[in-house]
Amino acid sequence: TCGVVGFDENGKEYYKDSYYYLYTLKNALGDYTFVDEINSGSDDVWIYKYQNADGKTAYAVWCPTMDGTEVEDFELKIDGSSATLIQAVDLDTDGVSSELTVSNGTVKIHVSENPVYVMVD
Repeated sequence: TCGVVGFDENGKEYYKDSYYYLYTLKNALGDYTFVDEINSGSDDVWIYKYQNADGKTAYAVWCPTMDGTEVEDFELKIDGSSATLIQAVDLDTDGVSSELTVSNGTVKIHVSENPVYVMVD
């Protein structure tokens, strides 16, 4: 009942949602290295900062709760002038990407218990 692969009633193997979420993590942050945990100013939001060899920055942002906590319009301070949000979804190993609007060095994102990745250019 745990892991990333399951078997249906006929014994056929299938990928669980966790498979796609882990694969999205690998695709988004595969060549990045952990830099630091960033203080979000809230116990409900955790932020990890990553950087790759080219000096690009990425952030993983999520609620570390197990009660369905969500934070609308969370303002994430970033180091860059443009950013892309990547959200993991079922049946997609790359996740869904959307451009974010950078205003005064921050982007507004919806944060839930499912991590999102903010890729900064």
